[in-house]
Amino acid sequence: TSFSPLSGGSSLGEAELSVTGFGFRDVLQLMCAFGRVNVQARVIDTTEVLCPIPRHRPGVVHFHIIDRYALFAIAPTEGTPSYFQFIPEASVYSVNPTWNVTQGGAIVFVRGTNFDTSDDIGCVFERSMTTAVAMTDSLLSCPTLFHENKNKAKVAIGIHGSIQSSSL
Repeated sequence: TSFSPLSGGSSLGEAELSVTGFGFRDVLQLMCAFGRVNVQARVIDTTEVLCPIPRHRPGVVHFHIIDRYALFAIAPTEGTPSYFQFIPEASVYSVNPTWNVTQGGAIVFVRGTNFDTSDDIGCVFERSMTTAVAMTDSLLSCPTLFHENKNKAKVAIGIHGSIQSSSL
């Protein structure tokens, strides 16, 4: 049994963690245990379970799957990580330039705090994510996308496919 991603948003609670293994059944009423916080698992099929990542303060917690009554636990397979890291929420302070954001094709620089410098970070324009280049943990370079709203586009930061900051 293994899971990914190994880290995620700490306060927005919008992402999901995928657990792969075998023998998962919906009748077991599985729960995902992030430390002492349990959330309802969603069984996709006998080989995959999805767990909503709960709101949590930043830090590292033990992760495993339990049944609703905590009679048994499924821990990750030996040799695979068994800990999940809640990362601090990213904050966006400014986007420059502020013009041409809705037309697409331009490069904008996004300033803020707590940007994950992994390869899986992006800028979210309205609801569409583009791949960002993390120059530092407080500066991103992002290509813009076309948007029908010519007046403005909301900008947020996405990590591992989910929004990890409030929008600007």
